[in-house]
Amino acid sequence: MAYYDDDRTIAVQVTTHRPLPGHFRTTSDLDPALLLDVFLANASPDGPVEVPREQAHGAGHLIVDGRIVPAARISRGDYTVTSAALAGTTLAVVSTADLHGRAVRLRRATVHPLARVPQL
Repeated sequence: MAYYDDDRTIAVQVTTHRPLPGHFRTTSDLDPALLLDVFLANASPDGPVEVPREQAHGAGHLIVDGRIVPAARISRGDYTVTSAALAGTTLAVVSTADLHGRAVRLRRATVHPLARVPQL
C-alpha cells in the first residue's frame, strides 16, 4: 500500500511479508536498509530520490490497533523505515520523516495479512 504526495511521488509505503513455503528457491530480502533503498529508488517517477548514504540506526515502534510493537528503525536524510516481525509476518513502514509518526499507526483492517493474526 502506498500514499502519494503530488500524485506522483510516494510519501508513505506499508509493506507486509509472510514467509514463503520452504520449497521456494528465492525469497525477498526484508532487511530494513534494503527496503529503504528500494523505496528511494522507486518513489519518484523522475528517478531515485537522492539522500545522504549515511544511516542512523535505532529503536522504533509500530502501533498496530493501538498497541505498541517494538521495531528497528533506520533513517537516511528525510526518510525513515520502521520494521518489525509480528506473528510470523514482517511489517515495514517507509515514509518521509515528517509523516512517519502518523504512518506507523496501523489498523489490522488496513493491513490485510495481519487481519487473521490473533490478538497481540
